[in-house]
Amino acid sequence: MKKYLLILLFLASCGYQPVFVNKNLKNLAFTKITVQGDKKIGNDIINFLNIKKSNITQNQNELVLNSKFTTSEIGKNSKGEILYYQTKIDLIFQIKKDNKIIEEKLFNDEYVYDNKENKYELTKYQEEVKNNLVKNIVEDIVFYLNLR
Repeated sequence: MKKYLLILLFLASCGYQPVFVNKNLKNLAFTKITVQGDKKIGNDIINFLNIKKSNITQNQNELVLNSKFTTSEIGKNSKGEILYYQTKIDLIFQIKKDNKIIEEKLFNDEYVYDNKENKYELTKYQEEVKNNLVKNIVEDIVFYLNLR
């Protein structure tokens, strides 16, 4: 019991904060948000990050999210049947001010998985993979924004 109390006291006194706290996201105000590429991915990222459009005139930052989503066949057997798929998301995250890029970062994530016999199950699984990749990229964005 004393060990847990010491650990708790240490963490409270050393200024510990979780890394994934959205402290810098609260300070970001965007007068314009542009989504390019895959609109669903861009809108999902905006919703997960809880970014809103602001009419504050002193901060003229613009957010540009340019995403690319691909699913490709990466392995076949001797009969030519697909064995593996790879799903990949690339996202260019830009913050602009006065039409000049002040910050730009590329985020990407990918996942390789087996083919499924049932195409309906494959489609559902691919959608689940896509959602998980988006969540991973959101975590990377939060981490990036908290470190800058």
